[in-house]
Amino acid sequence: MKYQTPKGTRDFLPEEMGLRRGVINTLVSMYGIYGFKEWDGPAFEYLDTLVGKSGESIANEIYTFKDKGGRNLGLRFELTTSLARIIAGNPQLKKPLRLFNIGKVWRYEQPQAGRFREFLQADTDIVGSTSMLCEVELLTMAAAALKKLKVSDSTILLNNRKILEAQLRSVNIKDDRKAGALRALDKLAKIGIGGVKREFESQGIPMEQFEELMKWVDIDGNNQLKLDRVGRLLTNDKVGMEGVEELRQITNLLTESSLGMPIQINFSLVRGLDYYTGPIYEIRSINQKELGSFAGGGRYDQLIQTLSGQATSAVGISFGIERLIEIIKKRKGYSDIISPMEVFIGYPNQDALPVAFIAAKMFREAGITTEIDLTGRSLGKQLAYASAINAKYSFIVFSAEEQKLKEMASQKEETMDVASAISEIVKKK
Repeated sequence: MKYQTPKGTRDFLPEEMGLRRGVINTLVSMYGIYGFKEWDGPAFEYLDTLVGKSGESIANEIYTFKDKGGRNLGLRFELTTSLARIIAGNPQLKKPLRLFNIGKVWRYEQPQAGRFREFLQADTDIVGSTSMLCEVELLTMAAAALKKLKVSDSTILLNNRKILEAQLRSVNIKDDRKAGALRALDKLAKIGIGGVKREFESQGIPMEQFEELMKWVDIDGNNQLKLDRVGRLLTNDKVGMEGVEELRQITNLLTESSLGMPIQINFSLVRGLDYYTGPIYEIRSINQKELGSFAGGGRYDQLIQTLSGQATSAVGISFGIERLIEIIKKRKGYSDIISPMEVFIGYPNQDALPVAFIAAKMFREAGITTEIDLTGRSLGKQLAYASAINAKYSFIVFSAEEQKLKEMASQKEETMDVASAISEIVKKK
């Protein structure tokens, strides 16, 4: 019998995990620089908690099961709902809160490029502020993280659910058809305008409403012109105008802070989750469009209250680690992300082994990643192995009196003791 992973899941061997850990560490470091604190919660929740505000399309993708007590549970499909439940249950927390979590989530959907049934998300959220400065802070942080990861060919798409709702009202789409209309519109980038039209037809939405809505969505020009035009169209819709002004604040502030990444208002952007209430955004690769978005989020000012909590504003952004890694793999070289093996310790015979172990201990105590040969193979094979694992240095222990530090890239070697080798390596870091 051939054993394999369930469909949509994967194993990660050490080399792949090195890249994943490097990406995660980069994000965690950036979150810390921006003052975000870590939280965590269970991998599964009561099904009612997950389904409440997720939307029909997502609800059908939740992995559900009954526990031995007959309770209906589900694996989390994202991290935001768990966070909202935690905030609702802990009203004593001083706000605003800056929070992050990196964890596995699960969705029963068709696996494809960059999309799996088990995947890793990296979420950051700001809880307890209605200010658009929160959106600016999150997007600025995301751009800084991407710069650190050398992911430069990206663009931010921006919209507002208040504008979308106002657009639906303006063309008189009935309340019971609005969710379906938004789900169809959300697929525009994937299935094109013809596909969206067919979905509207299948839901019984009149074609004149579809055509009128597309006029609202397909507005040309720069961000300022788009906002001016949609503002004129929504001038009598108070909530819609709130959405316009929120986007204006965000784009003005992001321009002033030199985001270093193009930002484009896109009135067809929906985001699939029903709990969004304000600005929404996605980050997409310009050169790898087939992967879709690899980061996204938005404002969810009502979700916490629906989970028996107080009315609490919140906004977040999430990186899809799998898609982000696929993009990183396509760029030339990514070894800079992977934490390297700094020192490999070799020795020619068993007599030198006690001294080699002492040397390894000293390197490690100095915070230098170190591996020592455990096979007893020849020194030549040890050095070949050091090269294969991309060790920066080999430290060769001949005896208590004789040791050498060898720089693997240049093959330059110099006789020196452990203390001198540590000093040399630290100096070059």
